[in-house]
Amino acid sequence: MKYALLLLAVALQLSSAGQVYVRGRILDVATQQPLDMVVVSSNRNKDIDISNAEGLWQLTFSDYGKEAVRFQFSLVGYERLDTLISANKLTKPIQIRMRSLPNQLPLVVIKPAVPDTVFASERWNVADFSFVDNGMYLLVYDVEERWKTQWESLKTLFSDAYVIHIDSTGKEISAVPVPESVEGFYEDFLNEVFIIGRNNYYHVQNSNGLFLTEYSSIEFDDNIRPVLDTTGSKVLLSSYDPTFPMFQYRIYDKETKQSELISEIKDPIGYELMRSEFKYLCPRERVYAMNMELKTGIDKEIHAAYLRQFHLSPYFRPLYAPLVKAKDNWLIFNHHYNQIMKLDRDGNILSMTPIAYHRTKPPVKWERKVVYDKGMDKCYTIVSVDDNPSVLEVNLENGLLVNEKSLYFRYVEKVKILNGEIYYVYRPFESSQNRFLYKESIFGAP
Repeated sequence: MKYALLLLAVALQLSSAGQVYVRGRILDVATQQPLDMVVVSSNRNKDIDISNAEGLWQLTFSDYGKEAVRFQFSLVGYERLDTLISANKLTKPIQIRMRSLPNQLPLVVIKPAVPDTVFASERWNVADFSFVDNGMYLLVYDVEERWKTQWESLKTLFSDAYVIHIDSTGKEISAVPVPESVEGFYEDFLNEVFIIGRNNYYHVQNSNGLFLTEYSSIEFDDNIRPVLDTTGSKVLLSSYDPTFPMFQYRIYDKETKQSELISEIKDPIGYELMRSEFKYLCPRERVYAMNMELKTGIDKEIHAAYLRQFHLSPYFRPLYAPLVKAKDNWLIFNHHYNQIMKLDRDGNILSMTPIAYHRTKPPVKWERKVVYDKGMDKCYTIVSVDDNPSVLEVNLENGLLVNEKSLYFRYVEKVKILNGEIYYVYRPFESSQNRFLYKESIFGAP
């Protein structure tokens, strides 16, 4: 009886602090079984929810008024449901029934042809690559760095590295050595290519041959890393820090000197866990954290989290909400709020599309990767089953995945896509072969 009353309480609409909660349950119309992973949205707010294993969902409204509210329900394999519900019915739990798509053909996975080898060398391994207008830059290395400090334990460093410029046929045009061990390329700054070094950063430039311009870590973090794009007098900025569970996308107008918030990305649970680290400091460390708050203006609980190296603990996971610079728009893939935010180049929101592809269940694993094909103006993501990766296109209109492409090799790295061709770095498992660069066609055998 107590359990039944608890379920009833969960099902009822609650209202507090000016917010109204609308709740309901989703069932299969034929089997009457609850449906999970259904994306629920409405035309009255930006709140999006995904039903749980019992089919339960909840949306939050500031005030839905007296007019009817339109709800949308979408799930792979079911007809998309778009229904108008009067305001007086929202005071009770909403019962929704969805119909599976008729005459669905079984999924047929076609094994791809053997991939083409783009770059192979008996001396060099490929660490990373970047597409440029007149070919490709390759970051190659001789050996992997084995001697690393404690702070570098989570990094993979490569020694004796070079940047090689090759044309579309794979012919080497020029090359330049990198003066220190490297991690890979950084490509988010205005489509320029930088090398992430062990201690410094290097801008790869080409003028009658490749040459590098060195930047210190401080210069790079202050002047280059925050800048993503420019349009007219406006600059698109990001405050992303891989060690912090919150960041913002903002637009800065160089003429008015004003900054406007576009979107704030936050992991609420991770943020609370981070701030709770202050409780575990000894008295001396607490005094130090409080003194640092007085000196810097940054909360003592944030200082405490870094003192205890919370960002290296198993309780912390870096945020992943990349911004894609599409042909005519900006796309923010906010996986922490289950939506794709589409904006024009002035930062105005054009649409909010619900997504659920990242909320996979075993044996399916989402690889936390969104890839943009600049030539085709399409976005893709990667999932794997038993370590067998597949590339799927993200339908930007409804947030669903379409056009699955199973890759030939397992354990591929650095997946990038251009003009319908999937490029990646791969070395056969337990093989002495160097890391080569391969490509496959999304549309089938090349």
